Amino acid sequence: MQIENCKLKSANWKVRIGKCKLKSANWKVESG
Repeated sequence: MQIENCKLKSANWKVRIGKCKLKSANWKVESG
């Protein structure tokens, strides 16, 4: 669920996409 929030935030917070992308890689398993 954190990834979904991150992806949505990445669009709104493009500046934070860097931190978001890092989390997405770390939580790839939670991505499904």
